[in-house]
Amino acid sequence: MSNLKLTDHIESKHPERRHTPRIAVDRAAKVYCPLTRRYYAARTLDVSRAGAMMSISTPRTLRTGEELEVAICWDDRAVIPQASMVKAQIARVAARIGDHQAVGVQFADEISLQHALPAAA
Repeated sequence: MSNLKLTDHIESKHPERRHTPRIAVDRAAKVYCPLTRRYYAARTLDVSRAGAMMSISTPRTLRTGEELEVAICWDDRAVIPQASMVKAQIARVAARIGDHQAVGVQFADEISLQHALPAAA
């Protein structure tokens, strides 16, 4: 299923909850789950300095309150460095379609969105 369908489902059920502006950004990401000690592939649907909505490829259902480590690939690197991981917590869960689950994560510390913004012309 496409991310668009996940986003449509999320937006129709949940009003805006973020305190920082969000930007629609489709970027590759990786998520480490300390509970399972596994890494999962993910994609961002949108990001803000305080968190992100992500589609995570995982065989298990994620739960609100679970702690994760998240890294977003802001460039075209094939590997996302371990040093770019940030601590996060699942703030809300949304649609699960097949092996993909949409979750809203809140970062432990705000991140810079400099890489997410389009280059100045």
